[in-house]
Amino acid sequence: MKGEAIGIATFLIEGGQNLNFAIPVKYVANLLNESKKPKKKIKPALEPAPAPEAPAPAPSPEPVDELEKAKAE
Repeated sequence: MKGEAIGIATFLIEGGQNLNFAIPVKYVANLLNESKKPKKKIKPALEPAPAPEAPAPAPSPEPVDELEKAKAE
């Protein structure tokens, strides 16, 4: 053993005889390397999004189901 880290503890159950869960270091190393790469910049749209073709229908003034009818009475 060389004293190298093999994982990072992420979750612990104390009542389970100190049962621990860890993420392997190689996954964390890959994540760190990816986070150091330059990010692609996204330009905002110059025009607003198109409006929907038809407006949503208005709700019916009449009760739709039996429960609503009972509440109305």
